[in-house]
Order: sequence, then structure tokens, then C-alpha cells
Amino acid sequence: MAYYIHFEGMDLAGKSTATRLLTEGSKEPWEVRSNSIDPDNLLFRLADDLRNNQVYSATTMGPLSVAARLADVEHFNPPEVNTIQAPPILIPSQAWHSLT
Repeated sequence: MAYYIHFEGMDLAGKSTATRLLTEGSKEPWEVRSNSIDPDNLLFRLADDLRNNQVYSATTMGPLSVAARLADVEHFNPPEVNTIQAPPILIPSQAWHSLT
């Protein structure tokens, strides 16, 4: 059975440092994922592309980004290899978009 660790936290909280220390100090191999939890999440790819190209305002992108994160959770499958999900994904995104 593989381990799945999901680091959440605000910017500069130490998520990348914790990831690096864990992977360097472990005798086991780790896959480090960033951004989408589900690598096949088409909704996340669309939202990320639109965000990167600044196509829509935060008012429009907020609900789309939250929907992409919900799709991640809905289609989560436990990984077959030890995996760390590193950058802020769910909590900061949902909090920011629910306030804007």
C-alpha cells in the first residue's frame, strides 16, 4: 500500500521545504505532484490555462477554479506509489474565491 501525503498551507508556510526534507530523508521513492490531484482532470487544465492567459476576471475564474478542485476530490483515486501533493490546492483556493 502506498502512502499519500497532502500538504496544505498558505504561501511561505514551508510546504516545499517539508516535501524536500521528506523525500531526501526517506529510503523509499516518492512522486511529487503539484496543482491538480487528478492528473486527468480536464476541468483543472481548462481553468489553469484560462487563468494563466488571463482570459477572464477573478469573478468568473473563482467558481471555475472551485469546480476544478471539487472535480479533483470527486475523482480521487489512491495512488499506487508513494505520493506527496505539495502546493496549496483546496483550502486557500476555495477560501479566496469564496471571499471575492
